[in-house]
Amino acid sequence: DNLQMLRIPRGITAIAENAFLMKSVRGILLPDTVTEIAPGAFCSSRIESVETVPSNPSFASVNGALYSKDMATLVFVPRKREGTYDIPDSVATIANEAFYYCASLTEIILPKRLKTIGALAFCGCKKLGAIAFPEGLREIGEKAFQECESIRSFRIPSSVVHIGNSAFGHCPSCTEFAVDPANAGYLSRDGILFDAAMGRLLAYPAAKEERAYSVPETVSSLDDHAFSCSRQLQKVRLPKTLTRIPDHCFYGCPSLTSVKIPKSVRSIGEGAFGRCTNRWFYLDVPKTVREIARECFSGVEGRIVLWTRMSTYSKNAFYGFKGRIDEY
Repeated sequence: DNLQMLRIPRGITAIAENAFLMKSVRGILLPDTVTEIAPGAFCSSRIESVETVPSNPSFASVNGALYSKDMATLVFVPRKREGTYDIPDSVATIANEAFYYCASLTEIILPKRLKTIGALAFCGCKKLGAIAFPEGLREIGEKAFQECESIRSFRIPSSVVHIGNSAFGHCPSCTEFAVDPANAGYLSRDGILFDAAMGRLLAYPAAKEERAYSVPETVSSLDDHAFSCSRQLQKVRLPKTLTRIPDHCFYGCPSLTSVKIPKSVRSIGEGAFGRCTNRWFYLDVPKTVREIARECFSGVEGRIVLWTRMSTYSKNAFYGFKGRIDEY
């Protein structure tokens, strides 16, 4: 229980995900035999530093943060870091979960040669006020900036060719997404982020002030969390090209009263309407919907109309629903 520094024995070659959940560990010393570390290996919020012996061929430590030996990849930054973090100019890749829930960092300076931001890299950086993507950045991973609660805008440079699912989900302070006009893969319309063909809607700014929105008929897919935490949004019309409402799509929209679901929709994902707490919330679910995932309406107090018997769906689909269901 009083353990502070954990020395990994020589001979250990790999460290798995969630390897260090012990509350008593404050620091970790890696031997020269460790050459592989899984994302999320150092998930404990109490770890303050990860050190390596100088002879380790794969990893290096700088002020308690972990990098690849050549300093081209930032692997892990302890959660307890505060204030500003300036990433060295040598870094081209920020690994999956590198800054995961570094909730006290207010500024992170990205290097000019950065090419890749991994999945969940900045997830949960709740005090991060802004992020400036360098020109030359190529990839932004899945859920990379999810739950970054203080960032007000994201500007996508022309060089970005891939943005993962829900990269900007659950960002309640975001007012707009801007995309460099020279970007061939993505664009912004009224501050909303789409792919260039407008077939995929990636993210609707949660702090956008409009109360009603009709998704363009070109859109055939929505990202997870696409509309989550939209405080002002009351009414949404979905296009006839859509076949699925994804996980947590409208999660935590407190003003939402109705979403027009077209007959093209076949499934509704987990938590899609969870925590939509407006008492006047109303949803008409057409009989074409064959699958409703678990806890889809958790915390909802309004009214749902089903044109298929409730027993058709998973018994967990309506778990946590507090309102009225009418079956026809």
